[in-house]
Amino acid sequence: CASQGEECADGDDCSCCGDRGKCDCNWPNKPGCFCMQGMAYTAMKKAMICGW
Repeated sequence: CASQGEECADGDDCSCCGDRGKCDCNWPNKPGCFCMQGMAYTAMKKAMICGW
C-alpha cells in the first residue's frame, strides 16, 4: 500500500496505508492521486470496504 503523500489508485482508498489513509486526486498544481490523512469517517468506511 502507499504511504501518506505517495501515489495511489484513483477512487481506491484501500490502496493507501493506515485506517485513515485516503486517495485524493484534487491537488492544485500537482497531477495525479496521492494518499492523505482522512477523518474518523474514513476509518469506518475503509473497515467496511477494504475488509481490514
